[in-house]
Amino acid sequence: MIISHKHKFIFLKTHKTGGTSLQIALSSHCGAEDVISKIHEDDIEILKKARGTDQQNAEVPLGRYNGSDWFQYLLRGRKQYFSEHLDAGNIRRWIGLDIWNSYYKFCFERNPFDKVLSYYYWRTRNENCSLDDFLSEELRSLSDFNIYSDHKNILADDVFLYEDLEASVQILEDKLKFKIDISKVRAKANHRPKSQSKEDELTDDQKMKIATAFEKEITLFYPKIKRG
Repeated sequence: MIISHKHKFIFLKTHKTGGTSLQIALSSHCGAEDVISKIHEDDIEILKKARGTDQQNAEVPLGRYNGSDWFQYLLRGRKQYFSEHLDAGNIRRWIGLDIWNSYYKFCFERNPFDKVLSYYYWRTRNENCSLDDFLSEELRSLSDFNIYSDHKNILADDVFLYEDLEASVQILEDKLKFKIDISKVRAKANHRPKSQSKEDELTDDQKMKIATAFEKEITLFYPKIKRG
């Protein structure tokens, strides 16, 4: 997640959409006052090679706290941070409407079947867990709709599709007025076998479970998807 005051954009980071790679590429253009969330420790070396910037200015100023934030801070000693997958509602509240309304806000979404499988292989890369067990435990938490919406209306200016990543990056370059080189940035990749397509790996029952959990995303961005 990035809030760039230098270039006046907000990058809302969703799961398994190339978000870390894009954050690394974008961070190399950020200024000293920009807000950048922390990335996973597994990707630090990639960040260094790309000359990107890790977490900076991520602590939320106390003056932006509401009652719930103060409760967490005073009673539990828990400060608030602009975290990796922070939702649009909290970002808007913490930076204020003037900045929120004047900055360009964007994110990426992905075919839910492919997204769930990608996260499954990454999440279970060091453990044994069946896909059915994973779906029963993790499924509903994988929807990113709240990251770029208020649970009903989309708050991002643009929601690009992961399947159109290359073309979308070109659009972003035109809007942001700088080069975004993700060709050599491959974070959190290569955990999933390449022998099967997303359709081949899922049963009709599994597809239906995923389609139910991602109903809003499918309706808005993937209306032609076969749900089972």
